[in-house]
This record gives sequence, structure tokens and C-alpha cells, in this order.
Amino acid sequence: MAEITAVKIPPYSFSDPQLWFSTCERTFAIGVPKVITDTCTKFNYIVSNLPPEAAAIVRYLIITPDETDPYGAIKTQLIQQTGSHHNKKLGSC
Repeated sequence: MAEITAVKIPPYSFSDPQLWFSTCERTFAIGVPKVITDTCTKFNYIVSNLPPEAAAIVRYLIITPDETDPYGAIKTQLIQQTGSHHNKKLGSC
């Protein structure tokens, strides 16, 4: 029987996506019973914990994940897209 690694991902942060990913990566590093290093597994955890608003921003990456590094691709896009999205919201206040 294969061991299942369980981690608890914090709620997504539109205000600081880079910090959110750093927190997720620390969570992956302390996975029990073993550390999570596989890019597909990380991608699946991230996608399953995104709020609908964030998922819509990277819809194309969820539907057609990057073949070589799905986690890296979604991380880069979310940091770029939600960071600028958040800054636009702040500027319009």
C-alpha cells in the first residue's frame, strides 16, 4: 500500500501571491510521511486550493498544464497576473 502525503495549504493570498507560494513550498518541505518534490503533485495541490477567481486567471494552465514544469508555470503566471491584478485594484480606490 502506497503512503499518502498530506499537507495543509493556506488560503490563497491575492495581496501577496509570492509569499503564498513560499509558504506552500515550506509546507511541501515538511510533508508527512515524506517531502513533496514532484512538480505534478505540487501543481495538483495548488490547483485544488485556488479560489475560483484565481483559477480563472490561469484557466489555460489548469486545462492544459505545462508538460515539463506545471508547478513552475502556474506559479510564475499567478504571481505575475494576480500581483498586477491586485495593484490595479489598489490604484482604482
